[in-house]
Amino acid sequence: MKEDFLYDISYVCKLLNTTSRTLRFYEEKGLIKSTLINGSTRRQYTNNQILHIKNILILRSLGLSIKAIAELQTEKYDLKDAVLSKRAEIYASINSHIKQINLLNEALYLLNSDESIFEHDWKTNSYTEEEIEADQKKALIGGHLKTYTYKEAWANWWNKLTDKNKAIIQQIPNFDKEIFKDITGIEV
Repeated sequence: MKEDFLYDISYVCKLLNTTSRTLRFYEEKGLIKSTLINGSTRRQYTNNQILHIKNILILRSLGLSIKAIAELQTEKYDLKDAVLSKRAEIYASINSHIKQINLLNEALYLLNSDESIFEHDWKTNSYTEEEIEADQKKALIGGHLKTYTYKEAWANWWNKLTDKNKAIIQQIPNFDKEIFKDITGIEV
């Protein structure tokens, strides 16, 4: 690419594997600017603008929001902080899903045991009395769901299974004890 050459929007889209709608959207949001020459309405971009678009596409692929990218451009936000914040958001989402998986596993355990999930005493607080007593904040709010790592969640699920259900899982075609251990941390 020549340093002072202008590239048409269609070329830039092919080069960066994106759409003209995406580039127009970024321009509407103030993330990028195109170059218009001699009253043309056709968007064109310099090498520096193309590199800037590429950086925005990378940040979007990392999951950063348009707002976060705009704040990065005004230097109100540090890139490392933005990435750490996005990672924390994803971890929180994962923890929330693990809690849901734990509850679903408990429901399946009950259903497999021919028990009603509607008559079960669902505890929204999985902390022990000792944990609540040791941390008065938990006592003040009545406790809350305990966060487990996925391996702890697997272990909780596995420990609630009957020997019969554990045997059924191990009889699944292509069941591999080593892979199961790598994923769950459970040695069978």
